[in-house]
Amino acid sequence: MNAIVRPEWTYVIPEVTRDYWQFVMITLASIPAGMYGMDQRRADMHAALCKHYGLTHDQTKEVTDHMARLPLHDGGCSIALHNALQDLWDKYPVPNDK
Repeated sequence: MNAIVRPEWTYVIPEVTRDYWQFVMITLASIPAGMYGMDQRRADMHAALCKHYGLTHDQTKEVTDHMARLPLHDGGCSIALHNALQDLWDKYPVPNDK
């Protein structure tokens, strides 16, 4: 079994994280519910987020379903999302097979 090593993205806010935060918290918040195609785009972006962080959809839901509750005192927005997803990576470590 490989040693578990933090990925190199640990200290950089990835573009996928910024894009997901902006889409969910700004774009979706400003349009009426039920807009065709928007939920599919959000789901695709969530899948990309999961792939980037090496987490499953179910593992990330505890963070992504409640992004409005993330603490904003440490930089806010995508920084808080990134930190929360890193905490999940620590909670659900997976072998780094790359």
